Amino acid sequence: EAPVPIFPPTMPFGAETLGVWVGVDLAYSRGGTQPIVAINSSRTSDGNLFNFAGSRIFVWSPTLGLKTAVAWDSLMYPSSMVTQSNHLALGWPAIAYSGNSIVIAYQGFLNDDATNDTLSNGRKFGEIFIVQSTDGGNTWTLPVNVTNTPQLDERYPSISTWNPPGYAYLTWQEDTRAGSAAFTDLSPISLAKLVFYKANLNTIFPANDLSAVGVTAPSPGKAVSEGTAFSPRAVFRNIGLATQTSIPVRFEILNAAQDIVYTNTQSIASLNSTATTEVTFSEVPGTLLT
Repeated sequence: EAPVPIFPPTMPFGAETLGVWVGVDLAYSRGGTQPIVAINSSRTSDGNLFNFAGSRIFVWSPTLGLKTAVAWDSLMYPSSMVTQSNHLALGWPAIAYSGNSIVIAYQGFLNDDATNDTLSNGRKFGEIFIVQSTDGGNTWTLPVNVTNTPQLDERYPSISTWNPPGYAYLTWQEDTRAGSAAFTDLSPISLAKLVFYKANLNTIFPANDLSAVGVTAPSPGKAVSEGTAFSPRAVFRNIGLATQTSIPVRFEILNAAQDIVYTNTQSIASLNSTATTEVTFSEVPGTLLT
């Protein structure tokens, strides 16, 4: 049959222009006849210039069309960094089935100075992330960092073409130095090794799980004046697979001696999977900070 184009060299995407670069992978379900394809993409100002900012991963199948599996997150990933040949802020996706679920593993760099390699000219150490879809690729979980080693370099993930339901067999390259001595990176020569990891998807992606994204009041990095009352606010995200209801969340303030001097619990009525919500807690009296 004639080739089927699934992603043009450049594609308008909202206010951006995206291009395909770095990694593409595909998988078939057991006995299936239609592929699902993972595609690495990023912002591009022309056909040759790609930016770290705007990197993301799409999936495509004949029935799905094009869907976003991993969105760009400017808080999580760096918008710029020391150039590393053939790498974007996130990329090199590998895709496979685990039972009726679809799993994508990819490498990413974190927007965190703790992942800088001072011995490799400031290049960043990579991490391995996975996402999962339980509805055929229509929606995807938030990324989970399965390596979480700020001073080790993990890259080039792969997933077995066969995985028992509830598990994903992953491999990746691990190195003590960031970047590569090949290409134009000119990083120090080091001995890399291949790592095998049996990922328990039921543990990594529990049905019910909540994450505190951050505090929005007081504003991050801003001090509260002595004697000033304020109402704390924080953002929470449902990182589980199911809609959760009647979720208790607590805000605490500790003094210099690590004693709890304020605590308040509120309840989130309902929160869909991957959704976020901001919670306002009871007022902190100004006398607390005097």
